[in-house]
Amino acid sequence: MTPMNDATDNLARGEKIKPPKCSTLTPLINTGTFFTQAEWEAMHRAHLALSGQGPVDLLLLGDSLLFGWNWPGRPAIWQQHFGRFRTANLAISGDYLQHLLWRIENGRIGELSPQGILLLIGANNLDEYTPVEISKGVMKILNRIKRLCPQSRILLTGLFPRDRDPQAPIRAKIRTVNRLLAAQAEPGKVWFDDPGPELLNPDGSMDKRMFYDWCHPNLDGYRCWAEHLERRLAEWQLVPRA
Repeated sequence: MTPMNDATDNLARGEKIKPPKCSTLTPLINTGTFFTQAEWEAMHRAHLALSGQGPVDLLLLGDSLLFGWNWPGRPAIWQQHFGRFRTANLAISGDYLQHLLWRIENGRIGELSPQGILLLIGANNLDEYTPVEISKGVMKILNRIKRLCPQSRILLTGLFPRDRDPQAPIRAKIRTVNRLLAAQAEPGKVWFDDPGPELLNPDGSMDKRMFYDWCHPNLDGYRCWAEHLERRLAEWQLVPRA
């Protein structure tokens, strides 16, 4: 399996297989949006096996932005800021909302009993779906998580910015999605978080210091995100499990 990193990003693995256009509320197996179907299914089986290894402090659910904590250089940043917490990263690059929904409905996240959950999903749906469709898909996933992990706190993360130009149409679409997601905050249960502005220049533009492809953060971007996350998670006052 080829790891994703700054050199082997989404454009470097050849032709991708887009999922069929369907409701964001429909669970789907990923047939090749980044990893091959066989690779994706193997990763899902590995995630299932984690349930037998005891509870975790932090659970990560999403796509390449959270999966990216596995890329070269990123694990050391995570360790520096969150190494005291037992973490399970169940993100998979290339997942659409429908794919993560399938993995949750066919998974065992409840058995991990996470204290906190980081959820970031929906970016891969941006090209073909409306903000309302994306937000509804996130809401369905969020409701599934709340049912399976009733004691967990959830950090619902807004979609990261795209395109170096702050006036690009995709930026406006992301802002709309994030406004809809922010409305899902629930005192004591769901916190909405939008770290994107901290990764941008004061005028809202992007530069290569933070994003290597106008979508995925580079090492400095992940460092900035980690500092942001550390401040947000401090509000929860998590106590690492032994």
